[in-house]
Amino acid sequence: MPKTPNHGYNVPSKGTTDWNVPLNENFEKHDTDIEIRDTDANKGNYDPKDGAKFLATDTGIVYTGDGSNWVAVETTGPAPALSQVALGKSVLASQSKTFTVTNDDRTTLRVGPHETKTFSGNQYEAPNVVNGHESNSVADVIGATIAGGGAKNLSVSLTYANQVHANASFATIGGGNLNRVGGFGATVGGGEQNQANGQDSTVGAGLYNKATGDYSSALGGKQNTSSGKESTVGGGSKNVAGGDAATVPGGFKNAAKGAGSFAAGIEAHAKANGAFVWGDSSDQQVVSDQTNEFKVQAGGGAVIFSASDLSAGVNLAPGGGSWTSYSSRAAKANFESVEPSEVLDRVNDLDVQTWNYRAQDEEVRHMGPMAEEFADAFELGPDDEHIVNVDADGVALAAVQGLSERVEEKNERIEDLEATVERQRDEMRTLRDEHDTLRVEIDAIRDALDGTGGDCGGESN
Repeated sequence: MPKTPNHGYNVPSKGTTDWNVPLNENFEKHDTDIEIRDTDANKGNYDPKDGAKFLATDTGIVYTGDGSNWVAVETTGPAPALSQVALGKSVLASQSKTFTVTNDDRTTLRVGPHETKTFSGNQYEAPNVVNGHESNSVADVIGATIAGGGAKNLSVSLTYANQVHANASFATIGGGNLNRVGGFGATVGGGEQNQANGQDSTVGAGLYNKATGDYSSALGGKQNTSSGKESTVGGGSKNVAGGDAATVPGGFKNAAKGAGSFAAGIEAHAKANGAFVWGDSSDQQVVSDQTNEFKVQAGGGAVIFSASDLSAGVNLAPGGGSWTSYSSRAAKANFESVEPSEVLDRVNDLDVQTWNYRAQDEEVRHMGPMAEEFADAFELGPDDEHIVNVDADGVALAAVQGLSERVEEKNERIEDLEATVERQRDEMRTLRDEHDTLRVEIDAIRDALDGTGGDCGGESN
């Protein structure tokens, strides 16, 4: 069955016998499609069918039916000056700012679709401004502003695109669609379905963002929430700044839940107060439960330069467990040789002890010299309160060299002694051989003497 282009009315087909059916359906639509025009006092004569419109010809107020009542929406144009309105009548102050009554007759000034102010002999400044689509609403709100934008939600009667709630005095919606402000002095700049419910809270734009904490901000992005007092989410998606003064600059699924905490990157969770957490692009969540902890997830390693020309710094290699210092010869100057033996003597003189830092538990022990003694012994480092790792390593290496030299000297002396002992052994072997030879000769002489039986001057046996 064909339809009309403007209202979608059903048109009977040529030759049809049930032409009355679509016509009756069309007549039923007249109650909502065609605006009723009559004086304000006569609107009770008409059924406020859901979606019906009524224009009061004497006051200029537009009403919408909700099925049971006529609800004022806005004027059809700029509100007339009070002098143009009969005293005792009602005027909607949606465009004008100031109205003055100079006599004692009581006059009612409509300051919103659901609120009136009755006064006499006083000046009254209209607090509400509605410059946008008729579906925007600042009902019963002092000082609220909706600049425009939005489109009426046709599926639910009297559901407004942009809404300023009754407790959101001095609130502002810049535009967009389906935005809501419920906090005193709060602001939604634009976007869609954003909410600023905290006092003086701000949602800049984006989609499904919420600023529910007092003085909180959700500046953009999608599905972000700033629920902590003075908390901030800069952008990104599905981020939460739940702690007071917490910050999430952006990223994805980050949560700064501790007071003064910071979370950025991807899936970084700063649960403790003062925690700083960075998550890399992996899907591994990184969590800080330690107060004032600095935790960084960096699967590609980490580099910190301590010189603007990138000539000095430290590096933590991917998968590594310790920092490495930039130590190229090109980065160094003013070379001086050291005497390893002297360094060894100074190391021997150091008082090396075990101890604990005052900021740590007593059970956490460390070993090493005091910085003051180290500086006095080697004159290294920027001051006498710190020991630079590269200096400690250098001293240890030099001491090892000194120890190696001394061991080498001792080895040489040992070798000399061993050579001397060997010579002495050779000499002793020679003497032993000579001794043995002499004994043989002596024995031979004795045997010869015994064989002669002679006795020179002695008695025979």
